[in-house]
Amino acid sequence: MTFKPWIALLLVSGTSLAVGQALTSLAAQSAASAGATSAQAPAATFPKDVYANTGNRLPVVKREDLDDAGKKLFDSRGAADFFGPGGIRLYSPPVAEQCPA
Repeated sequence: MTFKPWIALLLVSGTSLAVGQALTSLAAQSAASAGATSAQAPAATFPKDVYANTGNRLPVVKREDLDDAGKKLFDSRGAADFFGPGGIRLYSPPVAEQCPA
């Protein structure tokens, strides 16, 4: 049995975690240098064609506009899953069922 794939996976995971923490730290330093306190999170600025409440170019999916399968999927997703790619998945319930939550 070889451990090379596991070692590679651990290296990639560790690197991703380190980069994420570095970016978070950099953003906090940037906010502090701009005069913001840690309680104030800087608002993200999106291009004009991106919806701020979804983080993508598609509007929010409304539960009442979905069929029964879509409503079931909508109810099974967490609130955090409606921003970004999670919200896009709701436009196609058959695809969303194949994607992990």
